[in-house]
Amino acid sequence: MALIRKSEYARRQGFSKSYVSKLIKQSKISVCDGMIDEDKANARNDLKKQLLEAKLNTEIYKGQILEAQANKIASQYISAEVVKKAVQAKNRIVRDTLLQIPDRVSSVIASLKDASEIHALLMTEIRNTLFELSNDTTV
Repeated sequence: MALIRKSEYARRQGFSKSYVSKLIKQSKISVCDGMIDEDKANARNDLKKQLLEAKLNTEIYKGQILEAQANKIASQYISAEVVKKAVQAKNRIVRDTLLQIPDRVSSVIASLKDASEIHALLMTEIRNTLFELSNDTTV
C-alpha cells in the first residue's frame, strides 16, 4: 500500500490538484489520513476504463448488427431503374402483340358481313391475346 499526497497523485496521473480534490469529494478516490492509496485509486480507474471499453465495444457491435440488418433489407429491394426497364420491355411486347391482331383477323373480317360476327371475332382475338400475354413469363 503506497500512500502518497494529493499533489503527487495529481502529478503522476496528469491531473490538477483541484481535480483530485474534486474526485475525493465525489468519493471516486478514497483518502486515509489525507493521503491517497495510489494502487487502490489506479485499480478503480482501471476498472472504469475497462467498463467504458466494454460499453464502447457493445455499441460498436450494436452498430454492426444494425448495419447488417440494413444491408439485408436493402438487398431485398429491386432498383427503380431495373423495374422501369422491365416494364418498358413488357410494354413493347404487349404493344407488338396487339398490333399483330389486324394482320391475323383482317382476311376473316373481310369475309364477314354481320357486325355482330365481326365484333365477336375481334373480342375473342383480343381476349386470347391478353390471356397469352398474362401467362407470358419471359419478362
